[in-house]
Amino acid sequence: MASATQLHQVLLNLGTNSSHAMQASGGIMRIVVRPVTLEGEAAARHQLSPGAYVEILFSDSGHGMDEEIRLRIFDPFFTTKETGQGTGLGLSAVHGIIEAHQGAIEAASEVNVGTTFTIYLPAAVEEEAAPEEAPAPVVRGNNELIAVVDDEDMVRAFVQMALERSGYRVRAFDTAAACLETLRKKPGEFALLLTDQTMPMMKGLELAEAVRQFDLHLPVMIMSGYFSRISPDNLARIGHVSMIAKPFTNAEISQAVHRVMNGQPAVTGPTDQ
Repeated sequence: MASATQLHQVLLNLGTNSSHAMQASGGIMRIVVRPVTLEGEAAARHQLSPGAYVEILFSDSGHGMDEEIRLRIFDPFFTTKETGQGTGLGLSAVHGIIEAHQGAIEAASEVNVGTTFTIYLPAAVEEEAAPEEAPAPVVRGNNELIAVVDDEDMVRAFVQMALERSGYRVRAFDTAAACLETLRKKPGEFALLLTDQTMPMMKGLELAEAVRQFDLHLPVMIMSGYFSRISPDNLARIGHVSMIAKPFTNAEISQAVHRVMNGQPAVTGPTDQ
């Protein structure tokens, strides 16, 4: 019953952090999923209602954290990465997703030993299966090349995976500047620019405006979690700009791209109300 897209983001974020922690000397990443029952003191400690839960243990044998850092990892904008390697929103977003699912997350860590994140999600009550609806038709690309820009590793990887599975080629960029330079050097090579809106140095709409200085017709799609803050007048002024609201599923991003590729620009609103 959970949002598959959001839980994928949780695991991808934790995996990205683990890979960074083990980058210097390698190590082991382990995910264990098991049913548990939390009652009494155990439930109270996590501020959860007593009952059945799914426990996810996500561990690595990386460099670990000291207690001062461990106590701050879920704070917004807190990061131990070097400038340009992350916004600090990752674990804060993870915490928010787990809480939105009426769950809890905690971290245990030891320097030079590793880190373990423990996640509790309430177990869904099995209900009588509803009649299956006919699946939506699968839309596929024709090997078109798409430029994807997002400064968040987990989002960029998720979008690239979804589009490549749907028959597109993807060139991923972690900064708008790097993407802009490539688009200038290779005009006409890309069929679509798919960019995040909220990025350091240059926002998605600013990137679109810069692209319009040398390419008047390249379709642009903006990904944003703040859908209502972007003026339709700005989109019209730039021209050939569509939007899709975060979070989205594999099918939603593929269908939105397919529409744009077929000359049907669309503004796709949030699906998780």
